[in-house]
Amino acid sequence: MKSVDSNVNSREMRKPIKSGFYLSMFILFWVCLGGYTSSVASSPVNVEESGLLKYLPKNTTDNLFGLVENKKLDLSNPDNISNNFVIFQSHDFENNTLGSYNNTEKIRDWGTLDYDNRPGYPQIVNFDGGKRAKHYFPEGSFNGKNGADYGAVLQNPSEEVYYSFRMYYEPGFDFYVSKKLPGFRMWPSIKAGNGLIPGNNGGVVYLQVDQQGRMNWNVYHHQMTTKYGERMGSPFNFYTITTGKWIDVTYRIVLNTPGVANGILQVWIDGELKNTATGVLLRTKTSVQNLNQQVIITAMDWSVPVRKNQSMYMDDFFTWKYSPEFLNSNPAVAKGFKVHPSSHKLITPLDQNVTGPPKYQIETSSFPPEGGRVIIKSSGNE
Repeated sequence: MKSVDSNVNSREMRKPIKSGFYLSMFILFWVCLGGYTSSVASSPVNVEESGLLKYLPKNTTDNLFGLVENKKLDLSNPDNISNNFVIFQSHDFENNTLGSYNNTEKIRDWGTLDYDNRPGYPQIVNFDGGKRAKHYFPEGSFNGKNGADYGAVLQNPSEEVYYSFRMYYEPGFDFYVSKKLPGFRMWPSIKAGNGLIPGNNGGVVYLQVDQQGRMNWNVYHHQMTTKYGERMGSPFNFYTITTGKWIDVTYRIVLNTPGVANGILQVWIDGELKNTATGVLLRTKTSVQNLNQQVIITAMDWSVPVRKNQSMYMDDFFTWKYSPEFLNSNPAVAKGFKVHPSSHKLITPLDQNVTGPPKYQIETSSFPPEGGRVIIKSSGNE
């Protein structure tokens, strides 16, 4: 019985303690709330929210609900662009004159031209909601008299560089002969057909499309076994183009240590890693050392006439690399002689231009799994 009485007394004694605790917390809560609301008294009440949320600044509630709703990471914000990327060159054709791509604008857009095999091409047209570069392949054309083919001096050569662009092949495009896609040269570079005798010339890295519309590498390097550009990595034919839709292309080049076969090539299509090549020897100790020429080429096979009139379109070119700030904040992102794993969702400058479902979403973490840094700016938090 004593134990029962003791327990009863104990419970009775705890009642005022609990009551005092709850009262103290109640008073503390309203004191803090009063202090906070007085500090924002100059701000209007957030009429879009109910309950205590209406006393929070609207940008705070917007940010909170934005995180909950998994809103897309807005890379169109200049702060995010400058934080994440070092942009060497970019162009989207919106400030170009419609019609033939005149030499004055081409130099303005790309810098000093090393060559231009098709002056006036591509054409600048309105297509699918914006100005685009139209690469035209007239029936019967051959010997490079179609598409475009020009090269510009690449400013600030880098040991590691990414090349991103968007392309659209009209429905039913005829891939009956191979065609080139934009790339880089280490100029003066290994000449076409001289793969077995590269000398001290520099490497060449393009993408190309074969007769079945399959994308692959076209690389001239210093360990070649054929005369002409070689496919590399696995699988050789890493993506079959779907006509009638925009395709996002990004590829990465890491130059090898001079004389050591440790270079890297990687390519992503619509954000998915499709091919990785390692052990690439783009330079020797005595050959050209820098990626110094950016090439815009779409010409179809030089000797076979085109079978019908057809076009493809290109837009949103970026030559870039990740900023030191981005890499420091995201140590899992590959740099130097490391390869990006297929699980890594690459963030690129193209993301601001992607249409359709969001590819990069923010969850409740400041470091989302696809990489990148989320910075919510508000007054007093710069």
